Amino acid sequence: MPILTRERFFTASLHVRQGDAQQAKASLLRRDGGCFIATYAPERASLGTAVVLARVILSSEGITVSKVILEGHDPDLTALFRAASKLLLDVEITAGPQITEPAVRVLSQDPPQATYFIPEN
Repeated sequence: MPILTRERFFTASLHVRQGDAQQAKASLLRRDGGCFIATYAPERASLGTAVVLARVILSSEGITVSKVILEGHDPDLTALFRAASKLLLDVEITAGPQITEPAVRVLSQDPPQATYFIPEN
């Protein structure tokens, strides 16, 4: 079985939008042309959770998220997610006592997965 296949290099952008509590699931993912759109209900799922879930689902289909574009979010947060996604990092904003300053942690090697943890305040 060849290690390098066309599917391993298929990339797509992920656009993330806030939905509402009326949607069927906490996070929904759909294809729209050459990109994917994730809609999440903020009352039921965090932004970070919606992005990670979309990445995992797409990865299971052989698709790598090349950039995350937040729609309708704070411009600084949008810029942060976009920059992190270029490095294939997930972003998690956390209020726990273990994260007191921004840090990148590698969560797994195969497939490579790392998260940029940011303290909430």
